[in-house]
Amino acid sequence: MGVRRLANLKKKWDASGSKDDEAEYLLEKIKCKQLTQEMLELAAHLGHPAACRALGKEAFTADKPDRYLRSLFAWGKPVFVLAAIAAARRVLPYWEDYFPARLEPRQAIESALTWMKSPCADHEYLAHLAANRATEISWTKQTSNGDTKAKLVPCTLAAAFCAASVIESPATSLAHVVISVNHAKDALDLNDPDASLSMVIRLALIEFALTGTSSALDDLPPLAQEVLEETE
Repeated sequence: MGVRRLANLKKKWDASGSKDDEAEYLLEKIKCKQLTQEMLELAAHLGHPAACRALGKEAFTADKPDRYLRSLFAWGKPVFVLAAIAAARRVLPYWEDYFPARLEPRQAIESALTWMKSPCADHEYLAHLAANRATEISWTKQTSNGDTKAKLVPCTLAAAFCAASVIESPATSLAHVVISVNHAKDALDLNDPDASLSMVIRLALIEFALTGTSSALDDLPPLAQEVLEETE
């Protein structure tokens, strides 16, 4: 009966587009154990309109990005690691446009993705190695001209601290997430100042909260074959 009611509420919401209907649907998902109260609260915290309406809450607001990220602590390590992944992969293309054969930042992000899908000590160790390699290449590339350095070094540091965020306790992990996101913001401000990194993170986390997954957890788009051949 509950599943049938859920399907009917989904049809009703699809037809109307109403936030009230979506809120009713989300509450029914909790009853059907397809969504947890905790994750609905996260969606509301992030400002999802229907989640806010369902719970009678307002979105969390913060005057500084660091405070906004730290507000995610209550929802656990995977949530804020996902914030770093979303930020780091947003700016990865700037690095790969200039250094397509240097895979260290890509590998750092991939190590975090692997941990998200299968958290274990072995994957934490691989993330540790990937974080170190991405950090090392960031210093190597600082010998480039000043403009290139300013625009690209934050990209690889965002990836490095993204990987590092999976290998520590939750409190230290969150500190690394903050550093990763700050580097990603620096990279975005330099390469595409009109873009919003906070929106990228927010959408990735809302999707994760309401569906249990996120497009930010998808495999990274493959590099062109000629680039792969250069690295062999």
